Amino acid sequence: MKRGLFVVFEGLESSGKTTLLKEVVNVLSYIDKRYTYIARKYFDPSFYFHRLTKEFLPIKDVTDSLQTCLRGILGFIQYYYYIKPALTEEKIVLCERYFDSILAYQGAKLLEAYPAEVRDSIQAITEVIQECKSLRVLLGWSEEPDIEFIIDCPVDLVLKRIKDPTQRDFLERVRAIYLFIARNFENRLVVNYEEDSSRLVNFITNYYYLVKRKI
Repeated sequence: MKRGLFVVFEGLESSGKTTLLKEVVNVLSYIDKRYTYIARKYFDPSFYFHRLTKEFLPIKDVTDSLQTCLRGILGFIQYYYYIKPALTEEKIVLCERYFDSILAYQGAKLLEAYPAEVRDSIQAITEVIQECKSLRVLLGWSEEPDIEFIIDCPVDLVLKRIKDPTQRDFLERVRAIYLFIARNFENRLVVNYEEDSSRLVNFITNYYYLVKRKI
């Protein structure tokens, strides 16, 4: 069965991924009309999760494990209605955030339950990632990106942008999980936050036409 190309942009909040992704979209629109831009507003489990907890379920009553389940289910619903149909139509899908953001952010929250001396260990990170991934298996959510760009940005710079120094430890753990994912998962590429969008466009189009289309 033929399938389009699935490209994901991941990274810390305010790391520059949205700006970079929009630049890629602008350039790609002149090259190939067979693309679909899935903005964060269409694939953002956090947005719907916060609405759900605000209107129906007080956040204080939601455990970290339940948060992971809710975000995973909401993410799967959005994947099913927005991403999967576009890929079936053989489009190039450019998506801001996907399942790895759930692994990174929810994994970082789950790490808070670990003793401080082992919280940042490889074993602890592996365990929380497996806990998050078990939900994905349960949902039958198997779609993997063909290419995922993880925009790496120093936490100090992110803190200046979001103006919340209390998030340092949490964001350091999120970044550590993203880099762990890049080292251990297939088709993940770490990209500097100052990366030139034109190089990414060349990478995407070359992959699409030479590998996917066999031209």
